[in-house]
Amino acid sequence: MNQAVSGAAQKLQDLQMEMVDLRLTGQARTASGSGPSYSRSSGISPVTSRWRNFAPTDQDMEVQQILRDQLAEHLSALDALVAGGVADLNALLRSKGMETIGN
Repeated sequence: MNQAVSGAAQKLQDLQMEMVDLRLTGQARTASGSGPSYSRSSGISPVTSRWRNFAPTDQDMEVQQILRDQLAEHLSALDALVAGGVADLNALLRSKGMETIGN
């Protein structure tokens, strides 16, 4: 059972590291794997601050679409992980009479 818990935790951590590199936020407990530099959306602040005075450029709109697409991919991967790995882990926990994750 420890392997099932560790496996599910590692998959969630890997997905989280794809979205935000916790090593650069000071919240990481381990420095495993490689990830983006801070956050996939960290570059959007300078773009949005310009929008107050000027209309967004074509490049701004392209970046916005890329970030939306990346977010949709991450949410889809999370849904798949919850539906698969976490559901399997919950079934194992139920069989042992233990409390499940997210219920």
